[in-house]
Amino acid sequence: MIPFVTDSGYGLGSSRSILASHAPKARLPPGLVMEEDQERRTMNQVNDRLSGIRANG
Repeated sequence: MIPFVTDSGYGLGSSRSILASHAPKARLPPGLVMEEDQERRTMNQVNDRLSGIRANG
């Protein structure tokens, strides 16, 4: 499970703990939080994050 959140400044909030409570055996890497109005930068960071996750298994 890879948590991705777009926000207007709130951040992850309690999303990580809620996900963990619903999927206690899931591997939860650090969440990626991006401001909603940064589409190009967001896409680049999402692609970089996914590449890193694939490389690390």
